Amino acid sequence: MKYLLIVFLGLVMTACSGNYKVKQEASKNNDMLKEVPKWFVVKPVSKNYMYGSGVATSPDLNLAIKKANLIAKAEIADIINGEMNERATFFSTEVGRDKGKTTVQEFDRTIVNVISKTAVVGYEIAEQEIFTTAFDEYRVYILIQFSYDDQNKLWEKIINDSVSQINTTAIKDANIKAIDKEYIDTYNKIITKE
Repeated sequence: MKYLLIVFLGLVMTACSGNYKVKQEASKNNDMLKEVPKWFVVKPVSKNYMYGSGVATSPDLNLAIKKANLIAKAEIADIINGEMNERATFFSTEVGRDKGKTTVQEFDRTIVNVISKTAVVGYEIAEQEIFTTAFDEYRVYILIQFSYDDQNKLWEKIINDSVSQINTTAIKDANIKAIDKEYIDTYNKIITKE
């Protein structure tokens, strides 16, 4: 009975410590991807979390995971603190003479997405899938979730850090100098009137 219990526990421990099965994504003849995780295409919707997803490839599994994670965190940072800037230019001119005139036009539109310094701390990996590619690389899909509560805590920390960085001594000294100057100016006006 004792041996049976040891064998049973060994099987349970082996099952619990199992390896992640890496999936093959495409054949060697350069097929297009036939399947990606559904959560990568259609992110979950939640009242408690915002989601960011990332995908990356590398011959090094750890590097592929790090790159995908970084892309997902950048997506969260964009949701929190992204700013869009657009510039459009239009150029039009006439070329030629008399009835042979023609118009040449050019249009250029540039959109820039700027993400200022944004801390994304306290996120969790919600989903992760790993594939091997036809080119002997790993393709990693990651979905991270960032709690709205953590975002609120982050904003509180940013505000508190900003307040603690205010140099109250310099503000006090500047106010004293302004008051002293005002006092001296007022004193000088009184003296010059007498």
